[in-house]
Amino acid sequence: MIVDPANPPQVRTTTDTTENIDEANGGVAEEAASILKEDVSIDVDIKTDEQGRLTVKGNTNLPDGAELMVSLRGTSVDYGGDSKSRVSGGSFKSERFSSDDSGLPQGQYELSVSMSIPRLQSETVRKVIGEEGEHLKGPLVEGGVLGTSVHFEKPFSLKKEGAIVWAIDQGEVRRAADSKAAILREFTELEKQARAMAPFRDATALDKIRKCGELMRKNRTKAEELARKSESLPTGDSLTAKIIAKELALCATCSKDAEDYCDNAKTTLSELKQR
Repeated sequence: MIVDPANPPQVRTTTDTTENIDEANGGVAEEAASILKEDVSIDVDIKTDEQGRLTVKGNTNLPDGAELMVSLRGTSVDYGGDSKSRVSGGSFKSERFSSDDSGLPQGQYELSVSMSIPRLQSETVRKVIGEEGEHLKGPLVEGGVLGTSVHFEKPFSLKKEGAIVWAIDQGEVRRAADSKAAILREFTELEKQARAMAPFRDATALDKIRKCGELMRKNRTKAEELARKSESLPTGDSLTAKIIAKELALCATCSKDAEDYCDNAKTTLSELKQR
């Protein structure tokens, strides 16, 4: 073999090869060390300020940068709120939850903290939880059509002066159930009274036209009263009840299409009863 002194062959030394292998192994080891190995954990606490507004603080082993959604839902009162948060240093904090910038009503609530599917998280977070969330495990992890997510929830009662009780207040739950049942009975009775106006809707006699007007004013006033009462119901029920009240207000008119609104109210009322 003839060697050109100007272009000597490149020799890969054992030392160079060993260094490259060590560097590669180091990268793999570092990546493996960052993978989440324990069950996902979330712990929360709630602080109230002087106005009775709530702030949720929590700790988690989800990676820094993980995008979370902190939510409050009333289960005995009409309230719902969401706050985006991000894990930093193993902790997170929500924005203040308030009702028109004032304190929340006393009652039973459900607090939830969730992390959306991996594809909506940053690349740094996905390196820890897996591209498809394959490194996430534990009772807080949920699979779904769109991907793997994390969901934590915990019930609590908000008492006087902002006191937080981490438990389900059965008395409050019963009170809410009784209130809902009473409103449903009033809705059912109002529907009957509105349907009873049918003989007066197509009347041509002056006395019957006047009677229809009197019943309409009476029943529409009742519908407005029930709409106000509906505000005391839990979040989802309150919205549905207000829709029923509006439909019954239209049902209790002297117009020819009033019966259509009566039918709509009956259907929506049936759905609310089944919840």
